[in-house]
Amino acid sequence: MARRPPGQVRAERPRRPCPERGRKIVSGVSARTQSEIDAFEDAQLWPGAIAEAMARWSGTVHGPARGLTEPHTRGCGVESCCPNDSHPRGLLEQALYGLPTRAARELRRRVHPLDASYCSRTIVDPHADPSWPWWLRRC
Repeated sequence: MARRPPGQVRAERPRRPCPERGRKIVSGVSARTQSEIDAFEDAQLWPGAIAEAMARWSGTVHGPARGLTEPHTRGCGVESCCPNDSHPRGLLEQALYGLPTRAARELRRRVHPLDASYCSRTIVDPHADPSWPWWLRRC
């Protein structure tokens, strides 16, 4: 009787659902930082929120100039329901202050070049409300 190859046997085995499979990761950070980001997302946001915010912020910064100051609406817009959900930089700011020091420092190293590029492509809006975050006071 012929024997089936081990790879074929493994391929036919049923897969167990893995909660981590399919979770978006932030590129360029260590595994330890990613696990701390995952724990922060589970406690405060939703899975993959920081990776999604990084991608949206990078797309904004590196995208066309007209997209730099367009409003980023997402969610319902009610602050008590969807806090800091209207702008990707708001989610990143929330993570930078909510993560442990080492993880925040590593994430900040990824966010800082994007912030510098955004600042170099925009100017301060003199008519903006001073209570707004810095990224919303630019045009």
